[in-house]
Amino acid sequence: MVRQDQPRTNVGGFAAPGGVMTADRPTVRVDRTRPAAMVTVIGAAATRAAGVLLAGVALVLGFALLLWAITPTSGGGPVPMLRGGITAFGAAHLVGVHIGDGSLTVSPLLITGLIVALLASTGSRGRRPTGLAGELAAVVTTAVVYGVLVALTCAIGAAPGSVPHTVGLTAAAIALVAGTAGTLARGTALKAAVRDSMPLWVWQGLRAGLLVAAVVFAGGMVAFVASLGLNVPSAATLADTLAPSMGGGFGLTLLGIVYLPNAGLAAVGYVTGVGFEIGAGHYSPFGSTPAELPPIPMLVGAPDNTAISYPGLAGLLVPVIAAVVAGIYLSRRIDHRVTRLFAVGVAGMTAGLVALVLVRLAGGGIAPGPWEVMGAPATVGGIVALFTWVVGGAWAATAKGVPVAVGASRGGEGLADDGFGADDEVAPDADTEVDTADADADTEIDTADADADADVSADADGETEADPDDMTEAEAEAEADDVIDAEVDADGVTEADDVTDADVDADGVTDSDDVTDADADHATDADDATDAEIEGATDVDPDDVPATDVSAESEDAPAESVEQNAAVENADIEDAEADNR
Repeated sequence: MVRQDQPRTNVGGFAAPGGVMTADRPTVRVDRTRPAAMVTVIGAAATRAAGVLLAGVALVLGFALLLWAITPTSGGGPVPMLRGGITAFGAAHLVGVHIGDGSLTVSPLLITGLIVALLASTGSRGRRPTGLAGELAAVVTTAVVYGVLVALTCAIGAAPGSVPHTVGLTAAAIALVAGTAGTLARGTALKAAVRDSMPLWVWQGLRAGLLVAAVVFAGGMVAFVASLGLNVPSAATLADTLAPSMGGGFGLTLLGIVYLPNAGLAAVGYVTGVGFEIGAGHYSPFGSTPAELPPIPMLVGAPDNTAISYPGLAGLLVPVIAAVVAGIYLSRRIDHRVTRLFAVGVAGMTAGLVALVLVRLAGGGIAPGPWEVMGAPATVGGIVALFTWVVGGAWAATAKGVPVAVGASRGGEGLADDGFGADDEVAPDADTEVDTADADADTEIDTADADADADVSADADGETEADPDDMTEAEAEAEADDVIDAEVDADGVTEADDVTDADVDADGVTDSDDVTDADADHATDADDATDAEIEGATDVDPDDVPATDVSAESEDAPAESVEQNAAVENADIEDAEADNR
């Protein structure tokens, strides 16, 4: 419990009005820039990078060993299969690998995605860095260490000449992007620095663009799986022809799984209308040009119609739905329509850029041969951006706005919610809570004073007699010191050092003891009685006044003791006057 004589202080160290101490405000975490702390952060980041490398290598080597174990015709030991696993691990870092006399430039994006997920989650494990400097140091250290370790692993474990030396650079770039994205997603100092460096509508537009890209990719995956599901018998027949053994079938299945994201991104080109290419073939809902396909079961779902495919045209609803989702997202967070349209522009650029980068990473080919080009063209990014601007902009321009709340107070005019999550919820003000508690306490005291006033008036009229020995020390002091100046501050709170027992609450209401004196004194002038009491204070026998501890809780005395005090004080005043005469 905070005493009234303790001044209330705010975060800045200034005394707040009301004389009551408030709860401490949330504090900002300070950068750990000390050398020892920075060394610890760098060491932890390097350790996490090594852990990600070990996890990725263990994954590919485990599948390689399993494939070798279930393929009796493979012959020899597992070393060639293990080297093949390291080569696949290098290919997952977006570099082309050499296999025999040919080269494969299509990266297995499923393995890439798992590595990115591990790298993005490193900041939430172990010793987490504190502050902007620590977070940046952790991200950079993880990228550098991971790139070096990947380059060494591929140089030692892969078949000689199969993985280019540039794999270390691409691995470091992947780790840098993944680590930054993971740090931004956790609501840390880096995220605060980035979002504070731009208007909130730009931040919301970036998030809406990422949402559009995710919806479009999900739609492409659904389209691919639906097409493959309609051609399951053909895929099974091709698989039996290529690999009649269990080991061969497992290898084909594993190949299809690791390249599943690549197939989904190729289908993104189909659902956006621009189509995709496999060698000389071009496949689009507006008409396809079939060509010879690689003998891979997952490719049997490629459309073979040369005319317009009306079921394929239904896939154009995917970018429309994605754009509508962006419009709804922004409409729920931005009130002003003009600001909302600016955010839609940012969302379109973001979605188009992300789609462009993804389809380019998913593409590639097998060289030399007829399938040197595979995947969707770069125009996918422009189509996704166009749909977002047109459809999403129309939705955002016509949608009903929402009331401005948090965003406007943070400098983003028209923002109903800045969308940063729970950290943006407005915490209840401690001043408001304390003032509410004071008001409730004042109400209770005023009610008790009113009841005591009524009882005292009734007893004073009846001239009830009471034993002076029943007086408390607080009542005796009230009679002697009523006229002492009580210094009350600007807020109406009486200073504890200057007031004896005349407790004045925050609303300037006098306590029940003073009310009792005023009501009980019907026959004697207040000023004369007070002078007499002061002059005769030395005549009071200390034995007549029992020692009672005076505290702030005296105002909570039972109502019946207050009823007796009125008559006691009346009698004491008369005795004091008689003694002075």
